[in-house]
Amino acid sequence: RELCNRIIARMSALSALPGEELRRLPAETHEYERIDSRRVSFATYRSMQSKEAALVVVQGFLPSWRFPRYFGPLGVGFIVAEGLLVSDANQHVPATDDLLWDYR
Repeated sequence: RELCNRIIARMSALSALPGEELRRLPAETHEYERIDSRRVSFATYRSMQSKEAALVVVQGFLPSWRFPRYFGPLGVGFIVAEGLLVSDANQHVPATDDLLWDYR
């Protein structure tokens, strides 16, 4: 639950930024935090969908052997991702599941 809360907080902070600033984000950044005793990784991705529209995604990975849904290079655990699409008119709309599929 805390992983989701932190992703939502990061998405809220990003959605408050102007579209121009979101389109200038680095293509990929990584950060680590602690949730209880676990080291959790957060990645922020910016992918240009067209010349002016960008997809911004916050992805969190929580290592866990308890009912894991992710097995991959990050380890075993859970990956959660949320995103927003920044249009050329500087509108921010939640990203649809089909855009987020590669990040989940």
